[in-house]
Amino acid sequence: MKKIKILSLILLALVVQALSNTQFKASYVHSANAKVTSVAGDFDGDRKTDLLEKTGDGRVLIDYAKNGFGSWDQIYNRYLFKMFND
Repeated sequence: MKKIKILSLILLALVVQALSNTQFKASYVHSANAKVTSVAGDFDGDRKTDLLEKTGDGRVLIDYAKNGFGSWDQIYNRYLFKMFND
């Protein structure tokens, strides 16, 4: 299941990059019916499409393209990350 999630995130990033780095937002359901919001965009200024997910429990996870996809580079809990309102 984890491999499918990673592959779907990579596919999402490639589609967004093909659309000239246009920001893309999609909501979908992961296992255990936890609602997750995914956003692709350049979050570190390197002009590469990064991945961001906001989980159902309020955490924000960021995976930067500069070091390859496959693990979260930054994780914020809902108390520290004020960009998204719960």
